[in-house]
Amino acid sequence: MSTEKLYSTADLAEELEMTKQGMNQAVKAGRIEAPAYYIGAYKGWTEEQVERIKGKIYEKEQEIKDIVRCIPYGLTPSGSEYLKHNPELALKYLEQAIKECENEMEKVINSDDKKYIGMDIFVGSCKERFEQIRDNLTRNSKNNS
Repeated sequence: MSTEKLYSTADLAEELEMTKQGMNQAVKAGRIEAPAYYIGAYKGWTEEQVERIKGKIYEKEQEIKDIVRCIPYGLTPSGSEYLKHNPELALKYLEQAIKECENEMEKVINSDDKKYIGMDIFVGSCKERFEQIRDNLTRNSKNNS
């Protein structure tokens, strides 16, 4: 066991911008390794654990960004071009995507299924991204009028 500086769960959660509860849920679901104190050694995380976990979370963030970047243009390249020049239709797609996120969030929050643990963060970030795009589109269409 490494004796390097240890991080508390709360410190790590803050560093990774996750709530302590979210971090503990992720540990219980086996998505990330339990901190050292779960095996009775120290109360906290070693720097090595932090680096490993950060890498995993960074990869996941990239994956999420790639998925979000495709929406609502998960059509054909010509379809995406069409939406760029048709903000009203793009707004309809975005509103639909936001509604789907809200429904998905409800399902995730109300489920006891372990596969949904941590998904609230993912769905929330998707919804946030759609809302930003929608707000930008709305702002741009008002400026162009």
